[in-house]
Amino acid sequence: MWVNLDDNELKLVILGLSKCQDYLIPGAEELAEKLEEQQQVAPNDALYISAAREHWASDDLEIDDDPRVSAGGDPGAWVHAWVWVRDDEAGIPDADDEDENKCRDCGEEYADGGDGYNGRCPDCADKAEEEGRSDD
Repeated sequence: MWVNLDDNELKLVILGLSKCQDYLIPGAEELAEKLEEQQQVAPNDALYISAAREHWASDDLEIDDDPRVSAGGDPGAWVHAWVWVRDDEAGIPDADDEDENKCRDCGEEYADGGDGYNGRCPDCADKAEEEGRSDD
């Protein structure tokens, strides 16, 4: 999960962590220090961000206004970017295009009002009932 905090929100989190006592949240102070270190902008970050935008940014790859930059082991750095994936590319059906007469198990179409059950075609409904999973 990615949580993008503005400077004030991050300062509040760091302050809260730095005030936690180790018996409440073990390692809270170390985490606060690590967060503060990560907020430090390296001298070349702006150059890496600019180069990433110039060479990679497009409609399908977005680089935020304040992306995270992480120096690599080789000369260079990783620049945080977002890749756009459409629902259909991920195999997620469009809610408007969902066909109520397509089997949810095999995807085969079956006749409206057919013998299917619970979103399944007749064959898959029978198989599910035999396996004792007719209501899932």
